[in-house]
Amino acid sequence: IWEDSQQAMVDAGYTRTAPLIEPEKPH
Repeated sequence: IWEDSQQAMVDAGYTRTAPLIEPEKPH
């Protein structure tokens, strides 16, 4: 599921829609 992958990446510190976000920011 896309949302599941999105959540996983958000937990990693970035989102699929914002790959430029800093890894220190959980959202």
